[in-house]
Amino acid sequence: MRNAITDQTGFMVVTTPGNPSGHLTPMSELKSFIESIPPRIIVLIDEAYVDFAGNEADRVGAAPLIKDHPNVIVTRTFSKIFGMAGMRVGYAIAQPDVIKTINAHKANTLTMLSTHAASAALEDHEHTRRSRDLVINGKQYFYDQFKAMGVEYLPSESSFVMVNTKADSDEIVNKLRDEYNVLVGNARARWGIQGWLRVTAGLPEEN
Repeated sequence: MRNAITDQTGFMVVTTPGNPSGHLTPMSELKSFIESIPPRIIVLIDEAYVDFAGNEADRVGAAPLIKDHPNVIVTRTFSKIFGMAGMRVGYAIAQPDVIKTINAHKANTLTMLSTHAASAALEDHEHTRRSRDLVINGKQYFYDQFKAMGVEYLPSESSFVMVNTKADSDEIVNKLRDEYNVLVGNARARWGIQGWLRVTAGLPEEN
């Protein structure tokens, strides 16, 4: 990303954990990257999946970087671990002047129901823990099964795992859907990565 910066660059997005890789960028690397680029460049760090990280320290995310870096914005969503995708709720963390600028352009899209539901979700730590544990255990099951089958996969700090079928992605996706009623992400169709599927961890009986 650093090598792609030009005099015209004013805004960059870093997704961690990444989609579809599930790779979580260490905060030390993020800090080093941010401090190596011109401070005029706004860096938005998308942490939609960070609540699924296995290490508690990683779940803190990039918010601590904001204090010393006014060009950093961290965004999170209620669509993933909280299961509230239909309510379209998320939030940004940044220095006050940045938030003031954002608020000057925001649209009033949140309903009263969405606002109260989001507040309640933030207080329900037990539900968040159960959801995280369910996903972490599901991913471990995937790892064990893929290893037993000799199938290549990418360890993930997100809610999904990328697996290399070494076959035609479209054919496998269609077969899983039509014969087993199983839906998986087609990495060829979405990201141009032939042979790979994105498999999301669910309930034990679904995995």
